[in-house]
Amino acid sequence: MRKLWVLILALALLGSAKELVVYTYDSFVSWGPALAIKEKFEALFPGVTLTWVAVGDSSEMLSRLIAELRLGLPTADVFLGLADVELPLALAHNVFQPYDPARIPNLADVPSDLIFDPTGHVLPYDHGYVTFVYDSELLPEELVPRTLDDLLRPELRGKIIVTDPRTSSPGPSFLLWTIAHYGEGWLAFWQRLIPNLLTITKGWSEAY
Repeated sequence: MRKLWVLILALALLGSAKELVVYTYDSFVSWGPALAIKEKFEALFPGVTLTWVAVGDSSEMLSRLIAELRLGLPTADVFLGLADVELPLALAHNVFQPYDPARIPNLADVPSDLIFDPTGHVLPYDHGYVTFVYDSELLPEELVPRTLDDLLRPELRGKIIVTDPRTSSPGPSFLLWTIAHYGEGWLAFWQRLIPNLLTITKGWSEAY
């Protein structure tokens, strides 16, 4: 399981700790692989409890981590699920310690173009596309958007859900995609998109 080695590395750094506290995003725990990882991890390390803490999206969990560190409160040993667009904020608040590549034997298996943190504080554990999910039983094939401009079709009025870039990591990822694509015209795109939005959700779980 690819995600497990991140936690094993963290445990090695913690030494004789009896608990490994991992902050992550809520869907990773509610319907993701968290339980399977916990069972595998605790089988490998019988004296250590893996505790997941997930009370929101990764953006919310990062805000919690920053606040706890600022106040000197107990916090996570590992943060799992940081989006690439959130890295500048995390580095600005100095919330992560740099890792030692020599202690990660399978780091060479990670394609170099996926290493998005040149400072050596964050490692990728998965990646995916920024895209839309649609119901094939409700949306005719000819109306399925294939470009950003397709999202502006009048037939899609009130049918699109996006996530809030202030609280959900897919939100800023999509926002930055539109900025990269349209340049100075990105705001005009969003103004034209508004009639087609059904709602803007706090996170992707609410969007689903």
